[in-house]
Amino acid sequence: MTKISDLPVHNLIGGMTTDYFEFWCEDCVERINGLKYYGEDTVGVKLKAICKKCNREYIFKIRVRPPLTSLFK
Repeated sequence: MTKISDLPVHNLIGGMTTDYFEFWCEDCVERINGLKYYGEDTVGVKLKAICKKCNREYIFKIRVRPPLTSLFK
């Protein structure tokens, strides 16, 4: 089994809380309450998370099939 410390994971912290997957800022550990659609990608969608406390932006991709782009337009 691969450990998280062995993967190229960085920047945005995420995890399951009860029934939901939530995100936290890596710098200040503030909960990020909203994600914005940032664009399409060949394997899914690009999203942007902005930390309101320290104003750091995270842009990341989510691999999904079928692409979720129609939900964000």
